[in-house]
Parts: sequence; C-alpha cells; structure tokens
Amino acid sequence: MYGYKLIDSANSILQFDPANVISMCFYKIAAGKLKEAQQFWDQSNAPSNLTSKTQSAVQKAKPLFLLVRAIIDFNKGLVEKALKSLKEMVNENPRSPPDIWFAIGLCYFKMNNLVKAKLSFEKTIELDPQNSMALVSLGIVQIKNNINDLD
Repeated sequence: MYGYKLIDSANSILQFDPANVISMCFYKIAAGKLKEAQQFWDQSNAPSNLTSKTQSAVQKAKPLFLLVRAIIDFNKGLVEKALKSLKEMVNENPRSPPDIWFAIGLCYFKMNNLVKAKLSFEKTIELDPQNSMALVSLGIVQIKNNINDLD
C-alpha cells in the first residue's frame, strides 16, 4: 500500500509534466486500470492544464503521447483512432520501432483489412526477423486468406 502513496505523492508534484503523464498512463494501463488512465489522460490534456512550458515538452514527447493515446483507444475498442495515432507516429518518424508496425498490423487485422495487416506484419519482420508475434500473426493472416479463398 505504501508504494501507491509514493506514486500518488509524485503525481501530485508533477501532475501535468508530460513525462509524468506518460509514466502514469503506462502505469495505470499495466495495472489494468484503463478507465483511470483515460481519465488521467483527459485531465492532463485539458487546455487549462497546458502551459507554454508543458506544450513545448509535449511536442518533444509527442511519439510517446501518440503511443499512450493509441493504447488507450485500442483497449477501448476505438481501433480506427488507435490506428490514426500509430500512423501519425510512423509519418513523423519513418524509423519507428518494429513494435509500432506490429501494432498497426493488429489494428488492420482487427478491422478485417487483411491486405494491410499482412503488409504491416511483413514490415515488422523486415525490421525484426526474429519477431515471433509478427511471424505468428502473418501466419494467421495467410491461413485466414486461404480459408477465404476457398469460400
């Protein structure tokens, strides 16, 4: 219980600091507290809480903010919104890590766009040939495509 009090204390000191916002959202997501992560996210991004200093810091941490937004949206079932955030990350940083491409593939798969899911999983494997999740996902897409071809 003491650990939670320490986290709450730190949160009250740096509540709207972008690094703290990202950390707290990841913490709440990892703890299975998606609703709290969403509330914290919304509160910290309220216009009244964004100073010029925090807006500047947000710009520097934008990829992580987009990732948090995508995780929250995906878990809420807002897959298209999650995909939009992930694609924005890739557009701003074409050298995004393979896991971002994998997440894009998951979004497309969830939306039943197997062609784009396949391309995203292939991009993941191109960047990380040992990515077992992407290999399995690509296999699932191939199997699903073959079953659809038989119909």
